Amino acid sequence: MKKLFLILNIILIFSPAFSQTVLTIEDAVKLALNNNFSIQIRKNEVEISNNNFSLGTAGFLPRIDLSGSYNTSVNNTNLEFFDGRVTERTGAKSGSLNSGLALNWTLFDGFSMFINYEKLSDLNELSKLVLKSEVEEVLSGLYKTYYSIVTQKSIVKLAEESLNISRDRMNLMRLKASVGSASELEALQSNVDFNEDSSNYLNQMEILKSLKIQLNNILARSPEIEFDVEGSIPLEQDKIQSLNFEEIKNKNTLVKISEKNIALSDYDYKLVKSNFLPTLSFYGNLGYLNSYSDAGVLKSNTQTGYSLGFTLSYNLFNGFRNSNDLENKKIISMNNQLNHKQVLENIQSTFAVNMSNYRKYKELVNLEEINLSVAKQNLNIATERLNQGVSTPLEFREAQQKFYQANNRLINAKYLAKIIEIDLMKISGKLILDY
Repeated sequence: MKKLFLILNIILIFSPAFSQTVLTIEDAVKLALNNNFSIQIRKNEVEISNNNFSLGTAGFLPRIDLSGSYNTSVNNTNLEFFDGRVTERTGAKSGSLNSGLALNWTLFDGFSMFINYEKLSDLNELSKLVLKSEVEEVLSGLYKTYYSIVTQKSIVKLAEESLNISRDRMNLMRLKASVGSASELEALQSNVDFNEDSSNYLNQMEILKSLKIQLNNILARSPEIEFDVEGSIPLEQDKIQSLNFEEIKNKNTLVKISEKNIALSDYDYKLVKSNFLPTLSFYGNLGYLNSYSDAGVLKSNTQTGYSLGFTLSYNLFNGFRNSNDLENKKIISMNNQLNHKQVLENIQSTFAVNMSNYRKYKELVNLEEINLSVAKQNLNIATERLNQGVSTPLEFREAQQKFYQANNRLINAKYLAKIIEIDLMKISGKLILDY
């Protein structure tokens, strides 16, 4: 028992010292946007998409290649000509220097380059939507964890108040038992109740610690960093009440992503159709050649020149691969349209359920505030009656538990209303505005 008193006293005395740095929800959001690994990865993917969105990637620009080579050799040579001459060389050297500049430019490819450029534009926009979706997911988890800490902090405070009440009651029962105005059984029961509340307090403190570690993980910080949070849960009822499904359809990030996927599948279909058209290319070459030999017909040879031309190609048959690809792209496009409808139906269902639950928890908050006021009055009366000796410890304990339960229900009702509010803001596209 002495060890338990010591542990509780250390926690109660020093716990405020660990909560001097207050982490506001705004500061937490800034840290998450700058530090969270998932968000950083998505930002890098947007940068890659920005780099890919160019005329060159789409196929508008020509390809220019520079080539060059040099070789040399040493040979023993014996040459006999028809006129009777004989040439012999030992260690005869020969070599050549060759360089060239080649240009290839696709002038027409069945409009593929235009389609690719539009596709790259939509892929760039899709990467930004995916980033926004990731930010929404991270911030949704951040808000929920942050307000879980706010809620748990209130529960810890409530458990501490209940513990203090039980301690006062235990001391009172011990004093009464020592002078004979209370039984030993009542003193022991008060001790049992105190131990029960002590255990509950320690458990609630551990839950609070775990939640702070979770938030530090979202913020990509060390789990050992200590912080405090703001002490209330604000409900933005006006924003929630103004929501409607038609507005959500136009702003929901998942809906926009599904729409982009439909557009991308249409581009893929057009790209396959472009394979049925001919391809026209232009090519040009510049060349330089210099060769020499100590033995042979020519002592040296130097050539410079250029060549120009066009290449027209048209596929007549490739085993029906283009036709099969075209049918597959149609099916993929149909699937993306079905997925879009499914996303809309899921969001509409989620919106309806959450709005209903939000109204329910708002009513519960009002009801539990009334219940808490009544439970508080009941506890005050029970405390007076216990001090006057006209109430049993069992009656007091029941009043104490009723007050604790009413307070706990009010805290949870506010928290659950906030969680639903966060989900509604997320599906409406209003959780963040800068992405």
